Amino acid sequence: EQSTGGWGDATVNATDPGGASLGKVKVPAPFGGGIDYKNRRVTDKREGAAAIIAFRPTKNFTSQLDIFYSKIDSVQKEARIQGQLGTDITNATVANGVASKGTFQLVPNGGSSGDNHAIIDRAESIFDNDRLRSYGWKNTLKLDNGYTASVDLSHNTAERVERDIEYYGGILGADTLSFDNTGGGTVQFKVGNPTAYTDRTKVFIR
Repeated sequence: EQSTGGWGDATVNATDPGGASLGKVKVPAPFGGGIDYKNRRVTDKREGAAAIIAFRPTKNFTSQLDIFYSKIDSVQKEARIQGQLGTDITNATVANGVASKGTFQLVPNGGSSGDNHAIIDRAESIFDNDRLRSYGWKNTLKLDNGYTASVDLSHNTAERVERDIEYYGGILGADTLSFDNTGGGTVQFKVGNPTAYTDRTKVFIR
């Protein structure tokens, strides 16, 4: 499952390529306030078995054993590129108060300082391992005078082991994110320092 989205529009201060102020302008949805690109995969594997064993040594006595077992392993993996935007923009192209081009300033350290205006890579994996077991043992004895004695014992267990692994990654330095929506359709993004996102000396995980 893949999805693209954002955090709605934003009204920000803008300057043109010459540095002149354009005042308050609107950066349109869905990316004006932030971006959110997601890839999600879910797998679910189920196995089970059931058995009934009956034993009747005489016509008056019956013993029956019921056994059930189920194994469920599910995995949810999600990878996201997220970023809070909504800050002042430079190099803006504006028409009717709406910016079609511009550049956001991104803070260093992936926004860990409290200012969240940065791009982060978020990944999360949730593993659920379930085990269900059920046992039943029933004994029935027919007595004289039409009476019947019966003993039915049962035992059930359910066990779940859940692991949630999550991390956030970003770059140590500040950066910029430029957008271009002049042609309509899909907005084009470009970071100022693309090689930093593949340089292990400049990437951190928290």
